Amino acid sequence: FGKDGDKRMETDTLHAFTGEAGGNSPRSQSDRALSRIPARLRLLHRESGCSTLEISAILEISPRAYSYYESGQRMIPPHVLCALADFYHVSVDYLLCRTVVKEPYPKK
Repeated sequence: FGKDGDKRMETDTLHAFTGEAGGNSPRSQSDRALSRIPARLRLLHRESGCSTLEISAILEISPRAYSYYESGQRMIPPHVLCALADFYHVSVDYLLCRTVVKEPYPKK
């Protein structure tokens, strides 16, 4: 690797250990994906043309809870994540920034 490769490996290891985003470790890649979820949720919200109050009523959550999800202040519970995917007609993988394909999976 040489000096630069060793330094990069040390940095990636440090970030993986401390939980900081950076480098190419699996942990840092998932951290970066998690940080993009609120932006994707805000984009879908804007595209829907619905108010926060309307969306939260449909999802049966408080408007404050929905705002926390959009701002990244709270993690989205799995049952709400599924409800959001159904509401926005996208896949959960799209909401989680694992794909750029919006279409939901076919239901059986």
